[in-house]
Amino acid sequence: MTPPVPLSDRSRIESRAIDDVMREPSFSVDEILGGRLALKQPRQGERISIDAVFAAAAVRAKPGETVLDAGSGSGAIALCVAHRIPGVKVTGIEVDRSLVDLANDNARENGLSDAVSFACADITALTTDSGGAYDHVVTNPPFYRAGRGRVSPNPAKAQAHAEQRVGLSDWLACSQRQLRSGGRITVIFPAERLDELLHELGREAGNICVLPLWPKTGKAAKRVIVQGTRGSNAPVRLLSGMVLHGDDGHYTPTAEMILRGGDALTLPR
Repeated sequence: MTPPVPLSDRSRIESRAIDDVMREPSFSVDEILGGRLALKQPRQGERISIDAVFAAAAVRAKPGETVLDAGSGSGAIALCVAHRIPGVKVTGIEVDRSLVDLANDNARENGLSDAVSFACADITALTTDSGGAYDHVVTNPPFYRAGRGRVSPNPAKAQAHAEQRVGLSDWLACSQRQLRSGGRITVIFPAERLDELLHELGREAGNICVLPLWPKTGKAAKRVIVQGTRGSNAPVRLLSGMVLHGDDGHYTPTAEMILRGGDALTLPR
């Protein structure tokens, strides 16, 4: 996985949140967006990475629109979206009850409870009554096919990283059914599985844009951000992509402004 987002000055975290962590050594509090958000997360379970920040930055919601974060974990994507776009309403769903409780705590600690809520739910079990309810869906599906790659001995990491109960096809189909016609789905995924991702998204979406994230100039992309419109018949567009690091190993100015400045990552409509 991509390395966790580098932390900024811990002194900016509320003292109450720090005290909570001291009493719960199995958790840490880590800052993202240059200290604008502080997230409590398990030390040994699934932890946030820059993938979450980039996925959230690509969501082009407007105030008053609704966003579903499918597989929300400890809430990083949902909270980044709500922080950047005042007036948006974000719902996160996650099958791990402990992470749902953690995410709701994070929303409260960051003053975003009015904009963000999290529920314990399986994306494949959402009823048809909720279909078409959202203007946007954003998701970071499990990266690895069942039985492929090394599976973490940590159950939470294994569930987040590898397909277990739900494969990519069902995950994306169920996610897209939560969109209204014309709604947008945003996915961050390994570049090596781009062919599968396009095939599955293309069942219900068109106007699909593919944005490669290049680690450095001349290096193959490891991640892609893919965005599509439900019900569209427009063709796929391959974008020029974004270079994340310069030759010195530091983030490029554009990547820096997204990761620490909280800027949007704008894909064409």
